[in-house]
Amino acid sequence: MSGRRQHCSHLFHSTTRSIRKDPMTTIPTPRYLPLAVAATLSLGLAGAVLPAVAAGAAEPPAGTTVTVTGLGTGTPGVLQTATVLVEAPDGDDAGSAPDPVAGQEVVLSLDHGFFSTGAPAEAPVVGEQAGVWEQQGAELTVTTDAQGRATALVGIERDEEFDDDGAATALLTATAGSTTPVSGEDEASWSTANPLNGGVRVELSPAGEQVGPTSPSLAGNRTYFEVLATDQFGNPVDGQTLDLAYDGDLDDWDYSDDVVDPSDLDDNGDIWVVSFEPGTIEVSAAWTDAPTYLYTDTAGTAVAGTAEATGRADAEFYAVDFARSRVTMASSATDTVLAGSTVTQTVTVVDQLGNPVPGLQVQFLRFGPDSGGGEARVTRTTSARGQASYTFVGSQVGTARVTARVSDAVDGRSVAGVVRFGSRVTSRLTEAEGGARNDTLQVRAQKAAAGAKVVLYKVKGERRVAVSTRRLDKTGTATLSVRDRNRDKRTSYVALVRSTATTVADETPVVRVR
Repeated sequence: MSGRRQHCSHLFHSTTRSIRKDPMTTIPTPRYLPLAVAATLSLGLAGAVLPAVAAGAAEPPAGTTVTVTGLGTGTPGVLQTATVLVEAPDGDDAGSAPDPVAGQEVVLSLDHGFFSTGAPAEAPVVGEQAGVWEQQGAELTVTTDAQGRATALVGIERDEEFDDDGAATALLTATAGSTTPVSGEDEASWSTANPLNGGVRVELSPAGEQVGPTSPSLAGNRTYFEVLATDQFGNPVDGQTLDLAYDGDLDDWDYSDDVVDPSDLDDNGDIWVVSFEPGTIEVSAAWTDAPTYLYTDTAGTAVAGTAEATGRADAEFYAVDFARSRVTMASSATDTVLAGSTVTQTVTVVDQLGNPVPGLQVQFLRFGPDSGGGEARVTRTTSARGQASYTFVGSQVGTARVTARVSDAVDGRSVAGVVRFGSRVTSRLTEAEGGARNDTLQVRAQKAAAGAKVVLYKVKGERRVAVSTRRLDKTGTATLSVRDRNRDKRTSYVALVRSTATTVADETPVVRVR
């Protein structure tokens, strides 16, 4: 057996040398072949038997290298061909060049795009766009041929990487083996600069570019749109001229542009439209000489040309229905505040769709607590949050009544609020005489606080537990009694004197009783 193998090797070397003398017939001599072709060679070596790996082998020979070539710059819709070459260190054949590894399984993967069979995704139809291919996913397993090569078709369609600059890069990785994997890489650079088939897309700009909510927008608010030239897959194409037209409810409206020239790839709002009454405005854009690549027969023949491509979108507008809207007034004062304090009243308007309403007029009117009726009307405008505020000082004890009238110059609503300004109260908590089984405490405050509710709390570390309540009598005094549950140990208490219409709340110092 060993003599036979040496004999075959000798024949193989001799034949290789004779073939390589003619550069037109130079064929890399495979060292590793699939079993189906390992027994015989088509190079006049009938009967010669060579070492080989199994067809579709998982692990390559030691020292194997994997290289990927063939990818370059392309257009979405046009497939690129990647060639994988698997080679092992030179064996016992003539020469010193690496030997191709045949029958080797190689796993191909893409981070963008897909592999394709090269067949159209659907049967060609005359007049339909060409460039849509049957896909095999982003991972594909191939097997090298007798020359150690395998090929794969690579394509791309819609991909977000095109959105910022009209370009995308796809990395193809080829890996042979899993125990000790060997890999090679190549990149496909895709560009939408010269699309097969052009298109137009009109879409709302991001929320951050809008004045307020859209779809619908409040009448009087501008609605911003992005106007994009695209390829047939929706990827943006930079630098085109797009003509604009408007239709719909155009009785009382305005707009920004008649043309976008040139189109760009940002999302900062290319154009805007506004209606000052409820209605719908249609925005359309046209690329008059957009490129086309259309089938001319059912066999898959396609021809390049140009045609108009259009896109459209609607801007809807509505009016505030005050009867179904929510108008509220909130105060920075959540309780009776000390006379001389600054207070802010804030009106918030939320319409029938749940959207804050900007740009409305809000007229504030305040009566009290000062003599003379307080301030006259003050006008504010609601912000993007639908809010308008009014700040004032209540210089004396009493009640301020604030009314706000909200309107859009046609309709409106009113809302009111009350703020109480009081005098300061100083309260004290002391231990009082009581039964042996109770802790008895007394709260004293000014007579002005008569009727105020007093809440006694037992203090336990950081916690406070309400244990008793009373109201101050006409002298400003309240006595509270609590069951003594800790015998001779001391217990800590604190009392809160709630506010009245004319006095502010106050809290006593902590008192410890036995």
